[in-house]
Amino acid sequence: MIHLQRARTAKHIPPSFRDPKRTTRNVALITTFQAPPFKPKSSLWKSAKKALSRESKGKCAYCETPAGASAHCDVEHFRPKSKYWWLTLCYDNYVFACQICNQMHKKDYFPISGVRLVAPALVANATPAQLQALAAAMSLEPMANAAAIQAWEQALNTELPDLPDPYHDDPGRWFAWEADDVLKEVRLVPRDPQNARCRTIVAAAEQYLGLNREQLLQLRYRMYGYIAAFRDLYQAADIPAHHKNSVATQLSTSMETGASFAGMARHFVRNVWNLPIPVPP
Repeated sequence: MIHLQRARTAKHIPPSFRDPKRTTRNVALITTFQAPPFKPKSSLWKSAKKALSRESKGKCAYCETPAGASAHCDVEHFRPKSKYWWLTLCYDNYVFACQICNQMHKKDYFPISGVRLVAPALVANATPAQLQALAAAMSLEPMANAAAIQAWEQALNTELPDLPDPYHDDPGRWFAWEADDVLKEVRLVPRDPQNARCRTIVAAAEQYLGLNREQLLQLRYRMYGYIAAFRDLYQAADIPAHHKNSVATQLSTSMETGASFAGMARHFVRNVWNLPIPVPP
């Protein structure tokens, strides 16, 4: 998992998630919630898939495998809609995630260490004006100004989620990787084992996202083998300068957002081997 940037432009964000359609759809969402069972259709958020895929470069935002390599990817609600119904249509609550991470592991789990957000208070027999006001306030307009976005994220962070949101947090603060050359695996571990918060977040990622499932351990090791070989070439004393530059380019490419297991590559290249190769922008 790596830190992702959300593209906040009209070109990237479908109109249905921007005002005025955002507020109108939230009014309908309130009506749906007030008439159980609450089972919103996936067609309501399906149009966000293309932009989310573009932002994560076609990879699962959690396990970093390419869409289709281990399972198809869908629009995933970071905060589950079953627990946070009012964020069902919140664009900032969406992540591009594979079905293994999402449906087999995360499901409706959302562990926190802080105070759980409270659902908006619904007024019986609310006037149209009251519904409009509630609908406008219960989710973030994705093209809002920086101050509004910051205030929204600060409110969410009072929950202290045990799962890092790749858009709102930098998983590199918490995650490290260890290679086992005997088992031929690379395992996700806490970056700071002495930090209780760090241990909690990594444990949650392992339990609720399956980030240490067997398939990932083995796939990571294959990629690790490639970058370790390039490291050896880069550090060879007799390598010609032009070859060293080519090797550096390969190591840089392994850290690109679109590379499988870029988070792992960044950790080894920058933090373990201390190679002076910048992470691509």
